Amino acid sequence: MPKSNFRSKICNFSQHGFTLIEVLVAIGIIGVLAAVAIPNLHRFSDDSSLSNTTQDLVSALRTVQANAQNGVICRDGQPATTWELAISSTDYATTCIDTTGSTTGSPVTFPVGLTLSPACTFSFSGYLITSSCGSLTPSQVLTLTKGSNTSTIKIDQGGSISAGN
Repeated sequence: MPKSNFRSKICNFSQHGFTLIEVLVAIGIIGVLAAVAIPNLHRFSDDSSLSNTTQDLVSALRTVQANAQNGVICRDGQPATTWELAISSTDYATTCIDTTGSTTGSPVTFPVGLTLSPACTFSFSGYLITSSCGSLTPSQVLTLTKGSNTSTIKIDQGGSISAGN
């Protein structure tokens, strides 16, 4: 049998599957991508919950302010004298105060790991705003924190409520 014919019979096989080296390279690439992506995903999650909570709190402040300015009636049917938003380090709740007492809404809890400082109660009577944290001159700044990320809410004496980073 000639040598060339023998060699062609030995080398004439079909390859199925992947080699060990190919599998290890693919696993290594997936590991590097995961090492880069997972911390970014956590940071994105923190940024998102901080942003959403900041906007929810600004919306609650503006709603209470609008209720006071528009003379919205409390749930018990009595005309409101004051609307309040009580903010602790972990939650907030609205309160409608009328001549017969007060009605407090259900507290809204901040996401786990998010805190606010300082804890304050903002009272809105018509266009007048007062704060349990002290004077609003020129403004009161609330700071929300989640991990290393922070966001602020500024309430000034003129009634302006704004969010920032």
